[in-house]
Amino acid sequence: AIRSVVVALTRLPRLIKVHSYTQFIGRFESLLANPHIFRTVRSGLYLLYMIHFNACLYYIISYAEDYGKSAPNSGYTDDWAYGGDGNGSNAYIRCYYWALKTVTAIGNNAMPRTIGELVFSLMNYLIGVFIFAIVIGQFRDVLDAATANRDAFRKRMNDTMTY
Repeated sequence: AIRSVVVALTRLPRLIKVHSYTQFIGRFESLLANPHIFRTVRSGLYLLYMIHFNACLYYIISYAEDYGKSAPNSGYTDDWAYGGDGNGSNAYIRCYYWALKTVTAIGNNAMPRTIGELVFSLMNYLIGVFIFAIVIGQFRDVLDAATANRDAFRKRMNDTMTY
């Protein structure tokens, strides 16, 4: 256990590379003729990563709550928590499915019963709203960039006809 903590701490300097990553992305976008498509793809990949991170947090919270099994003298089972069905990739896919349903608000999710579950669910809903606002904004930018040449041509034609 101590060895794994030491290994994890030695990997912390990787966070310093975030600055060089943002520089690379900025330079790469400046080389592209239409960077809006790249930004949309990048936003989609960020979305998938955030859902992955959310699925991992959901698994950790479910594990901490003993996979929703009823506590002694509580009289209920918690349907919100991941049930502990399967292991490995099966557990990951189930947690990813829950995270995707929650962030997109398309699922019929179980009601959270504890304060931790409630806070986590609220944060998921808020993040989902912000994610969709960003995605819609990215698509709007792509459409604006795609029609910019046509709009400029129409303006020139109108100016020519007015002259």
